[in-house]
Amino acid sequence: MFEKRKKNNIPPFFLIVEEAHNFCPERNFGESPSSYILRNIASEGRKFGLGLGIVSQRPARVDKNVLSQCNTQIIQKVTNPNDLKAISASAENINSFVVNDIATLPIGTALIIGACAKPIFVDVRVRKSEHGGKSVSFDYDKIPAMVVENPEIIEKIEGVPVQVLRIGKYSSPAPFFLAEAEENGAVFNLLIRDEDCAILDNDLNSVTTAAQSINGLGASARNVLNVLNSRSPASVSYLFNALNCSFQDLNYWIKELQNKQLVKVDGSSVSLKNNFAFKNSAFSKNFSENIIGEELLPSFRNDEKIVADSLKAKGLNVNSVSRVYVQ
Repeated sequence: MFEKRKKNNIPPFFLIVEEAHNFCPERNFGESPSSYILRNIASEGRKFGLGLGIVSQRPARVDKNVLSQCNTQIIQKVTNPNDLKAISASAENINSFVVNDIATLPIGTALIIGACAKPIFVDVRVRKSEHGGKSVSFDYDKIPAMVVENPEIIEKIEGVPVQVLRIGKYSSPAPFFLAEAEENGAVFNLLIRDEDCAILDNDLNSVTTAAQSINGLGASARNVLNVLNSRSPASVSYLFNALNCSFQDLNYWIKELQNKQLVKVDGSSVSLKNNFAFKNSAFSKNFSENIIGEELLPSFRNDEKIVADSLKAKGLNVNSVSRVYVQ
């Protein structure tokens, strides 16, 4: 189609590529047969009347040469550190405050970069078409057990040891990381969820500390904290006048701070919560050595270095990080 468009055999058109990380992956993640042509379209298509739009939930896995040619980017909520780094590297006029805002965008809000001089936030209307991407639901109790008939595979499955903690939380092993960290001379273990590098407690609930929560806050929520740092508790009306914002926005920012356990609300009064240390989130349950095959285990989204870097960014010394599974 690109060659036909070059020769003006077909009219100008706009090509949209869904799940772009599968069709033009970053070279660290392999090569697709369509990678070469999509790189050409991204760099040369415009002058031939062929536009390109790529859609992906994992911008870090999209070919950076393709991503950098996208003059306009429409970004919704992204929390993965690698994806945020890829967005920051590929877009102009974006600073650390904007990156933090991307991580806290509410549903229905998008950031547009490149279409105007400065990044702007917009509300995306509810779709009018039918939803064609419904998730498939499973009744895990009715799924038959996997039967492996190949003796060679059975031998391999029985010979691969991995660490698994069985507490009845999941129906099948889920990927996590176990990190040995150090804070103020105290050494302790932290359980990290692979999906979003969140620190979990012994009941596998997400835990936060003030230092860790502030790292993920947008600029607007930080402004609320700045006001509360000078006056806490403060009434909602005081915050409204001090920040010169709408009550709807203020309510959203306060809920964001509540979710991160940074503030508490008592009626119309908002006040800061006390800090607590990372070591209070130490994971104390013991993992057991189990023999399970790699073929039956889910793959990891992140790696040990990413987890270690995320903990170091929170001010922790990291001694080691290892992969584990929880079931």
